[in-house]
Amino acid sequence: MTRYKFIATLHLLGDTLPHLSRLSKLFQRQDINLAHVEPMVTATLNSVRNLQWERGPHLKKVDEVLRTELRVAKRSVRQKFLKKLEEYVESRFPNNGVITALSVFEPQNIPEEFVLYGEEEIEHLGEHFGEGEDLLNEWVQFRELMKSSFSNCSLAQLAENTHKGKPPVADNFPKLENLFL
Repeated sequence: MTRYKFIATLHLLGDTLPHLSRLSKLFQRQDINLAHVEPMVTATLNSVRNLQWERGPHLKKVDEVLRTELRVAKRSVRQKFLKKLEEYVESRFPNNGVITALSVFEPQNIPEEFVLYGEEEIEHLGEHFGEGEDLLNEWVQFRELMKSSFSNCSLAQLAENTHKGKPPVADNFPKLENLFL
């Protein structure tokens, strides 16, 4: 525990874990807004990338007492660790746009002028999940319903509200139900 590698590793973790923790906490929220996922993943990756070249506040404390030769060796170890961490986060969140496209189902994301809102995302989801042509037609009506009846709901509340009642609202939108509802 008194060796350089152990102490430096603890300091490196002190610089990286808060970024990963914030990303993890986003997914632990009951009222997650899917529109926030991609920007948070990008911010986390950028933070990890920056730490490969710039020491974080914890590592700066360790480096104050190290000799120059050890700093060069330490940078190589740090960069390898952070590069692997970056690759891991990227593999867990491939940039296929599906999560971001799902954010169209967030009632709070619908703008005042929403004539074409979400159509590109719904087409992307239809391609990804293999849904047919009727999907866009359902979406046009469903987004009107979201705006008029569910605009103050969270994503979870929307899903719950569209499934209760006899018959449930979701029964009117079979293609959308396959994607989300």
